[in-house]
Amino acid sequence: MKASTQLRNLLKDPAMVVAPGCIDPISGLICKQVGFKALYITGSGTEAAMLGNPDLGLKTLTEITTLAGRIADATGLPVICDAEAGFGSYVNMIRTVKEFEKAGVAAIHVEDQTTPTTSPGLRPRQILSRAEAVGKIKAAVDARTDPDFVIVARSDADEISIDELITRCNLYLEAGADLAMPIVTKIDGQVRRDLTTQKVLETFRRVRREIRGPLLGLGLPEGLTVREIEQFGFRVYIYPGDVLQASVAAVFEVMNELKNSGATKGYFDRRPRMDAAIYRQLIRTDEWLALEKKYSAQSVAP
Repeated sequence: MKASTQLRNLLKDPAMVVAPGCIDPISGLICKQVGFKALYITGSGTEAAMLGNPDLGLKTLTEITTLAGRIADATGLPVICDAEAGFGSYVNMIRTVKEFEKAGVAAIHVEDQTTPTTSPGLRPRQILSRAEAVGKIKAAVDARTDPDFVIVARSDADEISIDELITRCNLYLEAGADLAMPIVTKIDGQVRRDLTTQKVLETFRRVRREIRGPLLGLGLPEGLTVREIEQFGFRVYIYPGDVLQASVAAVFEVMNELKNSGATKGYFDRRPRMDAAIYRQLIRTDEWLALEKKYSAQSVAP
């Protein structure tokens, strides 16, 4: 079954789709091994992992589709990928959709920022006019050749106001987007971290209530469980940066151990190495060796 069809089937299920963010095939395989049914590829995380850069729109379409294709191929799971603002104009958006389809990705989200895009908080986000943004969504919807390929319309119009964010998400859904993805990092000019948790939760509830269509969510306060998040009515919820943050923290810890003690033993005494058999299974060693053996035997002359 195509990955896009897998995702469409998951979206029909009443349970919320939980998609952890991965940055490479092995992190995707780990997410699959523990039981997740879909994956998310983070733009900021992959820019950091691939280039060692902040999320300033420096990665290219080719770089991200190559990585996304590798993750989709390795895991066999439906992948939702950050497609920035389509990497350019309306015609760039058309090519972006076609390239992600060819890579085997199940869904992309496209945003209403100007190109290059930026993560909230790094610098002020420049937002397209409503007409330009709607045109890009229509271009993305019309460009797909796989009817199951999912188009998610992300709006960063919280940079303007929550009213504008809600209005735009409704416009993008009317333009044919399958889901809307409202970003809530500012609430009417105030940065979220300066507001109470109650105010943030009230805003998320309002966003869910007033956007007339299915939503892909992220960014609720840490500590809420998946079951609690489901009460907000999201069809999909993503965890973009957790895998990368955990990985970076672990590398810092083991490398500090090596630098300070001259050995990594202390780190692995505290955090035992992964079981060799589990690791072998994770990267499908026996499967690949069996294929090699199968075709090697066929190539030997009788």
